[in-house]
Amino acid sequence: MNTAHTAPRPASAPTAPARTTATRVFGGVGLVLLLPAFCLQMLTALLQAFTGALDPLLAGGGALSFSGLTGLAALCFREQAMAPRVRRRMVIAQWALLAVGSVPSWVVLF
Repeated sequence: MNTAHTAPRPASAPTAPARTTATRVFGGVGLVLLLPAFCLQMLTALLQAFTGALDPLLAGGGALSFSGLTGLAALCFREQAMAPRVRRRMVIAQWALLAVGSVPSWVVLF
């Protein structure tokens, strides 16, 4: 008769790497798309400086800056430091700030 106890297998943790990998990929793609958004905003600011128009582009720059910060935070924190739900919400906020920050540039250029 075998009396050796086998350790029970732990259930999969909600912070498993498979759950956070897709969220990290979306965060990374958002950071990559942030560069063209910043370039578009700088192009718009230069065009407005030459034409003399003063449209409120500072709000777009602030939104793009916060988009980069939230994307970096969602991408760089370890799985143990951040719950997957919080990471997912930060990536959603990153994409929303990216969209809101680039809207003034699109409106002025087109």
